[in-house]
Amino acid sequence: MYGVYNYSFLDIKSLIENSKNIWEKCDSKLPELNYEKFSLSKKKENENQFYYFINAFFDKLENHLKQGNKMIEEEMKVWVEENISKSFVFDSDESSMFEGNNFFDISKKFINRCTTYDDTLSFENIGQALRNVWIMNILQHAFNLEVECTDAIYGYSMLYPYTDNLMDNPDLSKNEKIEYSKRLSKRLKGEKILPFNEDEKKIFDMVENIERQFDRDLFPEVYESVLSIHNAQIDSLAQQSGDMVPYEKNMIEISFNKGGTSVLADGYLVKGNLSEEEEKFCFNYGVLLQLGDDLQDCFTDKNNFHSTIFSQLYGKHKYDNLTAKLINFILETFNENFNFDTPNNKTIKKAMERNCIMLVLGAALISKKCFSREFIKKIDVYFPVRSKFVLKIKKVLKQKMERLKKYETQAIDK
Repeated sequence: MYGVYNYSFLDIKSLIENSKNIWEKCDSKLPELNYEKFSLSKKKENENQFYYFINAFFDKLENHLKQGNKMIEEEMKVWVEENISKSFVFDSDESSMFEGNNFFDISKKFINRCTTYDDTLSFENIGQALRNVWIMNILQHAFNLEVECTDAIYGYSMLYPYTDNLMDNPDLSKNEKIEYSKRLSKRLKGEKILPFNEDEKKIFDMVENIERQFDRDLFPEVYESVLSIHNAQIDSLAQQSGDMVPYEKNMIEISFNKGGTSVLADGYLVKGNLSEEEEKFCFNYGVLLQLGDDLQDCFTDKNNFHSTIFSQLYGKHKYDNLTAKLINFILETFNENFNFDTPNNKTIKKAMERNCIMLVLGAALISKKCFSREFIKKIDVYFPVRSKFVLKIKKVLKQKMERLKKYETQAIDK
């Protein structure tokens, strides 16, 4: 039996302060972006290409789920690798990150492992976990590690849907959820406690997957990093207080803590140990992804009374300066923190940076009313499709996912 640890290896406060210092120094003016610019005709061409890509992809995926034989599976894998570079979603640098790095096989094996363990998981739950697997795979690529889905990656990624489902369970009272958070904290510290119910058993099983790969005595930072994101998520519940006075809580610090610790845990779970430089990069990478999500969800957060630095300004001030500051923060993070001795360092850096910038630009373009016309005009030329296409394709993807729901209980062949 493992001992119970009171961790003190990670200086989360210093990492938050480092991120805040970078944030405060970032200009609130939109920088010149060194990316391709898209004319209206090129945007329409990209849209047509993506329609072809997504329709063909889902047709092949549904055919595979219907028949489930190796020939179709291999055909689909080859097709994706051949066509991914033709989609506007990825430029040539980003496509190179996927080609030859087993992303297709990893995704397939992860989905199979999920459905084998728990055939009640929905596509949405698996998709939520898979997105985290991809982030960890990208970090493996950045750190020049073998790109694979380890026990730790599987376990940690599955904690997301399982903990969310438990916290969203209407049959559990607020006090029961608080007690659950305390029990999970104890389990993450190494205490062997019996699960309270079946939902908690699944969560504890995922912690065991992490323990299977990382010995607590040899890799204490791994467990402290996971405990840190758990604590940050508890702290972030303050953002969901509907009666909270604006700026009553330090939204910057809460958001930085939640986002930063999430990817910090990703980093430790893919590598076991991180250098100071790697810690700073992972933390800041998590911060910028969190802020990008907050911008994307500003309207939903406002309606649900969830406070973020974006939702608190909704309908009161334009987002121009805040979003420009976020873009500068992204550029600064990759310029200052991404200095790893990795083959193709510049290519990986450029691909990751562009992906983050496009996330922010896309979120801004679909929330035009939160920005000035001048700001939207400046960023629109860098985005490969029209904003109305982004909204339309979301509906199309949702419809296609609905069609696949009848295959939810069917595991993908090993």
